[in-house]
Amino acid sequence: MPSFTKQVPDLHGTGPLVEIQLAVGSIIEEVLRKDDQSVPTPVIVNAMIDTGATGTVMQDDIPAQLGLNPLGVVSINTPSLTNVECYEYIVRLLFRITLLSKPR
Repeated sequence: MPSFTKQVPDLHGTGPLVEIQLAVGSIIEEVLRKDDQSVPTPVIVNAMIDTGATGTVMQDDIPAQLGLNPLGVVSINTPSLTNVECYEYIVRLLFRITLLSKPR
């Protein structure tokens, strides 16, 4: 399972947020390139990391920015609601990783 470490200056004040890019899924990008179509530019967002989550939820406007169509509908639970219907999409989450050199 992939992992990464991020230093957050004000974790207490802002919460577990990290800047990521949301992009069309690899398979969608491959099909677009094969058909000589343009690949949508990834959307930069602030993501809240929830280590207990079983899925990823995004704002309603992001799929349109990426030109995505839903694959189906899934029912999710939140801390305050159950059986909330959400569209499913194929997307990639791209994390910027800064490599630190090891001390000698």
